[in-house]
Amino acid sequence: MSFKVPGNVVEGKGTPFPQGSYVGKLSKVESVWSSSDRENAPDQKDNMDFVLTFGENAPADSETAQVGARPFTQRVAIINRGNSMVDITEFNDDTSYPLRLAAGLIAQLAVALDAPCTVSADKSVEFDVNAFLEGLQAGLYQNKPCGFTVTHRAWKSKKTGNSGVSADTSRFFAVEESENVTAPLALADARTRN
Repeated sequence: MSFKVPGNVVEGKGTPFPQGSYVGKLSKVESVWSSSDRENAPDQKDNMDFVLTFGENAPADSETAQVGARPFTQRVAIINRGNSMVDITEFNDDTSYPLRLAAGLIAQLAVALDAPCTVSADKSVEFDVNAFLEGLQAGLYQNKPCGFTVTHRAWKSKKTGNSGVSADTSRFFAVEESENVTAPLALADARTRN
């Protein structure tokens, strides 16, 4: 009998989490420190990401694949090259892309997890970011349902030549729980929360 092992398994790599919209529960939040300059200053830890893990993931629509018990993890840059997302007072073209992306995802996550916040007509979100991040780390939002949309992005390292596909969330969204149904709520439809 022939036994065929896929190339990604031979190389010890998994396949990326499938694209689509899912509803899961926030199961773990970890803070991970790293160095921007791993080659010249590996001990200088000037980046800090939150690694968010979602479990009990189910498709939010009929086009999205079933994933069984597979968890989904998303990294969000809280500190990038010594600059903290919480210190940003105005978002403009000078704001680094990783921190702009992180601020958007954290604001969406605050709305999705029903944290105290206000969503304006222009879709801006106002909330106490320090309190929210502390609550995430303390487990305040653990096991709360949350929707997320996963997209794939191809990448190639200029340094090593390695390449692959990463699965990242492009947005978080609120879900409404009823007895047997969990339905997505659009950010525009989210009520003002205080």
